[in-house]
Amino acid sequence: MTACTTPTELGPPTEDVRQSIRRFVQGICGLSSLVFGCVIAVMGLACLERGHADDAAIPVSTSNGTVDEFRPDADEVALRERMNKTIAARPEWVKESSQAAAGGESVLISSGPFVTAAEARQALAEKLEQATADYLVDLLGNPLAPKILRYDAKYIQRHLVPSDRWYDESQWFSVGEMRQSYALLEFDADFREEAQQRWQRVVTTSRLGQIGLGFAGLFTFLLMVFGYLRADTATRGYYSKRLQFATAVAILGLLVAGLMITKHIQWL
Repeated sequence: MTACTTPTELGPPTEDVRQSIRRFVQGICGLSSLVFGCVIAVMGLACLERGHADDAAIPVSTSNGTVDEFRPDADEVALRERMNKTIAARPEWVKESSQAAAGGESVLISSGPFVTAAEARQALAEKLEQATADYLVDLLGNPLAPKILRYDAKYIQRHLVPSDRWYDESQWFSVGEMRQSYALLEFDADFREEAQQRWQRVVTTSRLGQIGLGFAGLFTFLLMVFGYLRADTATRGYYSKRLQFATAVAILGLLVAGLMITKHIQWL
């Protein structure tokens, strides 16, 4: 007769095994923090390209002509005469650009009539920014380009508008005297080259960040699975369910963190 033996029942893991499990969990947390830190650092480098502004003041040249005092009962003929005088006092670059097409390397920007000169200047600055943004979209072929490169009004006033291409004037309407400002935007070859180079750096950095994010997520996932299998073997299956739950939570946290990071990445 063959003797029947009963398998030896495995006891709980020793203190060394518990220490191994703790080190495994701590390692997962530390690795995840390192990966996310690297991804955020790459995003921070991309954001450095977005700060591009200089302080500048708007130079202004005003018309030399004088305008008679407005009278509420002035007829239409008198208003037309005053308007003709205003138009005649404009510099040649305003007259020529007013008749030229808006598209091209030089664009005349007008604020439109406002009650005060300060309001006209503010409106002119906003229109300068919008005109530059539209030009960048046409030049680079991406609607995100103006938001990322960010050429603000101060930079535009200093670099894209010559010092002798600013003009303020008074206009007369049936409601009274109004102020209007003009500026001539000039997009030269240096500006186009600079914008294209900056955009190329932004695109390259963005794509490298996207590739790095994908590899980091895959590497972290595989490391978590490998760590779970190793810890489960070390504990001889005694903590299998707990380890499975901990690993699943860690993977879910990785996915959530990855989705949150991708929302702040400009996909170019």
